[in-house]
Amino acid sequence: MEMAWWERDEVNLVAATLDGTSLGSFAICCKAVHTNLRSVDTLRWLTSLRGLDPRAGICSIAHIEIAEAMAACSSSIHFGWGSMSVVSSAFPSLRKLAVLLQKHTSLTLSIEAHCGLEARYAMPLPGQAREFTRNRAEAVKEALEEQAAKANVPLDEERVVVRAWGCSRPMVWCFGQKGMDEPYDLVGAAKNRRVELYLRSSGFEVPRRRLRSEIPRPPGEPPLEDMPATAPAGAQDAAGPSSSSAAAAAGESATAAASGLKLDDDDNDGTADATLAPDAMVTVQLPNGQVMSLTASMLHQMIHQHDNDDDDDDDDDDEATPLGSDAEDTDEEGGEEEEGQEEHEEEDVEEGIGVGLEQEQEEEAGEEEQEEAQAGGSPVRESAVLP
Repeated sequence: MEMAWWERDEVNLVAATLDGTSLGSFAICCKAVHTNLRSVDTLRWLTSLRGLDPRAGICSIAHIEIAEAMAACSSSIHFGWGSMSVVSSAFPSLRKLAVLLQKHTSLTLSIEAHCGLEARYAMPLPGQAREFTRNRAEAVKEALEEQAAKANVPLDEERVVVRAWGCSRPMVWCFGQKGMDEPYDLVGAAKNRRVELYLRSSGFEVPRRRLRSEIPRPPGEPPLEDMPATAPAGAQDAAGPSSSSAAAAAGESATAAASGLKLDDDDNDGTADATLAPDAMVTVQLPNGQVMSLTASMLHQMIHQHDNDDDDDDDDDDEATPLGSDAEDTDEEGGEEEEGQEEHEEEDVEEGIGVGLEQEQEEEAGEEEQEEAQAGGSPVRESAVLP
């Protein structure tokens, strides 16, 4: 009996030449083709053929379409030094992501922000680097909302998650400012200032997320430990639930990677707030070019004092003398106050002189009484002795 056409290689041949969107349309043309393209072996083959990561958890034609669309987007948005501005080159990718979220209602988007390792020294206070990166993530979320509005695509904010990692998840272990630590590499340091975008559904996430053991660490320090995907309660780093509320709960089942290890997707697990120990030695370069070494606690105090000085300068600016006629009035008032102060000072001096004369007179009177008493043989009265 001759094999049906969909049972021969033509089906796979056609499937191999189609993009993800066309493949989805081809899969629903008839039940037989749909069943064939749903098989594990076929999906694995199509995934490999397109160069997609097999560890992403792809288990449907829709996942292939999403993975291809995500691969065509820029899943990382880089930032300038200390910048919160989203570059305009990221807008097309954000617009495509908004469309994908509308088309695939089971998807959630995770916006995860990072900063450079320089924050270990420039922002060493607990939570300081995380708050900085959270602002970056929020800036990308606002840009996403703007691009969705321009594309006339409704955006469900409950399906958009914001995470802040501080400087705890670098792409490269290097520094972009001399005098902090080694190695010094401007190009590598720029890769760390980024916001990463992840699309997630149950058991599926693209692009592939790094495991904790794959994150660069300081020279000589061991890698972070990976957690089993089926870790018992209490075995994970305890720091409370993830910051992503309902959207994170919806994608909780996607934490199991193909390797059987838990994905590094919890920014509240206690490892994201990487701060220096109080007695850790820090080498910093001052604005005048001088390089000095000091402990992290001393650096904290210097930063705190610098912030206070800035606040005092702002207060002084607010109280600065206004321009124009108001300034002249202020000068006149100030002159009158100075004259009044001088008059009070003169009065105080006169009073002081008068008090001094009275004391001298009383002392002389006391001495005379004492001499008279000694001459007359009578005792000296205590009340005559001045304190």
